[in-house]
Amino acid sequence: MNDIYRADKALMVVLGEEFETRILRLPGGSFGKHKNPMVKAAKDAGYSIYDWNALNGDAEGLNLKNSYLTRRLKETTKNKKNAIILMHDLDSKVGTLETLRENIDYLISNGFYFRVLEENNN
Repeated sequence: MNDIYRADKALMVVLGEEFETRILRLPGGSFGKHKNPMVKAAKDAGYSIYDWNALNGDAEGLNLKNSYLTRRLKETTKNKKNAIILMHDLDSKVGTLETLRENIDYLISNGFYFRVLEENNN
């Protein structure tokens, strides 16, 4: 929890003292029994945990082709009613930015819509 509180403080430095969030994605997700104590501690502290159920594949290698990123997004959102898509915003993930508009258009054309994550999904 100390790491989470330090991250909260760092976000406040950048985004302003009034910034507050209780939404959390654990590094690597909350998957696996070994993370249960972390998930419990975060939930007990009032955080809502979100994981992804789709991805664009940008964590699957370096210098991936844009066509690969778009294909992975389509594969992992296929037949889903709701999708939380894992994407990264690192400088090295240029393809994620370059394919973002195409991927958003694809999702909208397939009935997805975008909304803000809410707290207390527990």
